[in-house]
Amino acid sequence: MPASRVLWIWLAVLVLARALLAFMPSMWGWGVNVQRFVDPSLAWFSWALMALALVPAFAKRGVAPMEKAGDRIARSRWAYAVLGLLGAALAWLMPDRVWFLGDFLIRMGNVEAGSLHTSFTQALPLDRWLHGSLLSFARGSAESANLALRALGAIEAGLLAALAVAFVRALRLTGIFAALAAGIVFFGGYLTMFTGLGKPASELCLATVALATFGVRAIDQRSSLLPCGLVMAGALLLHRSGVLLLPAWMFAVVLARRGSKRPVDVLGIGLPLLAGIFMIPRVVAIATGYDIEHHAGSLSLRQMVDLENLVLALSPLAIITPLLIVLRGRRMWERGDARLLVVLALAFLPALSLIHPQQGIFRDWDVFAPAGVASSVLAAFVVVETVAATPNRTWVGVSALALVVVSSIQWLALNHDQTRGLAQIFQPTDAFLLLDGNTCRIDLAFELSRTLEFVAAPELDGRQP
Repeated sequence: MPASRVLWIWLAVLVLARALLAFMPSMWGWGVNVQRFVDPSLAWFSWALMALALVPAFAKRGVAPMEKAGDRIARSRWAYAVLGLLGAALAWLMPDRVWFLGDFLIRMGNVEAGSLHTSFTQALPLDRWLHGSLLSFARGSAESANLALRALGAIEAGLLAALAVAFVRALRLTGIFAALAAGIVFFGGYLTMFTGLGKPASELCLATVALATFGVRAIDQRSSLLPCGLVMAGALLLHRSGVLLLPAWMFAVVLARRGSKRPVDVLGIGLPLLAGIFMIPRVVAIATGYDIEHHAGSLSLRQMVDLENLVLALSPLAIITPLLIVLRGRRMWERGDARLLVVLALAFLPALSLIHPQQGIFRDWDVFAPAGVASSVLAAFVVVETVAATPNRTWVGVSALALVVVSSIQWLALNHDQTRGLAQIFQPTDAFLLLDGNTCRIDLAFELSRTLEFVAAPELDGRQP
């Protein structure tokens, strides 16, 4: 069976599952049952677009527009600015108003009080600067803190869109393939990290795409290793999970510059090493003194179900990617850029299987957002290769793009709608407890009251809960 047909079948399964789960009073499939909670008009209109995109007669009509859009992404000098502005606007216009994800309220409260330095003892220097010192002007009120974090997230969403363009150009894609790859990289459940959360998850998402992009350039185009080095050093200074990017960085260095002694490449290698000398002991101390006690655990059936839902929410094409790689065979492994992207994605597997957030995956999925980005970057490459291998079925690219765009937009819409977002959170438990951490259960009543208080404030956006 052609790989493109397998891809189409997977897309059809996901579209059907989203429709069926909208009518089922169960949260076993929380990663794909967003239809159940999003405003019905948006939910079913967007679902209809996904369903129509599966029909060849309709999908083929989208090929020509995608070709034109992709050529502009690949060649226009305005592509970075235009898509960057559109990405920033999307995050700005759809801020998170539920404030349930991760430590949303705590982070916003720290910006308000200017207390990040004392409240988050595990925070590394770049995290303290970005979400503390840089936003010091927003101290004094919840409204100003919220607006500052939203502004920072919107700017970073614009950077994510620009990096998606850079990734496409690094792979030298054009036409429908450029549009498809850029869309898969940008549109993921991880866009919820850019709507006011104020945690380093958003910057780590940027670092993951940037490392993939600059790594591909270094391998395929023999460009400088300095951009890779700057990204790697920044990730180590930002958060302890930045160490998960080290395997991909080292792979890029080995594959791109064997024996190179150019000063710029030496600097690109030396900066991460220098950052590592200072940061890795600190990371090890945090891991042994805090993470093992709070976030370690065995992989149970319940955990595996949560992880499956997490991957479907963050990167809907990630689960089918390994099968597509197998179907593509040896040709997929002959390219150094392909191997780099596989190494990048595999480096996050230990985190997915060993880290068990104390507030539960459903709430603390920011912990895994960079893993979702790494999966999407690999999926973008593999899906493009799959679609390109069957020229008479390029319309499947339209189907794939429709699914990832709708999935991401629905998550943004759900977190933007305070009433419907809270309805999802407070679903009666059936097979397992969504709020599956003692800390979460203890703090939830207080945090809900704070959410209602802040979201109802007319200074924020004038809307009532």
